[in-house]
Amino acid sequence: MTEQNVNDIMTMQDILHLAIEREESARDFYLLAKARARTPVEEEMFAKLADQEQSHRETLMLQLQEIQAQMDIDRALSYEVY
Repeated sequence: MTEQNVNDIMTMQDILHLAIEREESARDFYLLAKARARTPVEEEMFAKLADQEQSHRETLMLQLQEIQAQMDIDRALSYEVY
């Protein structure tokens, strides 16, 4: 991560979006490696690694959804009715 990337991170959502992008990149890398595997053992290993990255991505997506839902609740509770 460059210094500029760090300076662009302002919120937990920013951090999660960046982490999700990294998990997607890692998954894509392992899927490419799987396609280039020379043996069934290599292919299986890269497939498992890609699956792990997908699982990480899904976990991060859930966390992002929870944060967004909580923010919606907080906004609704702070809404003033006259």
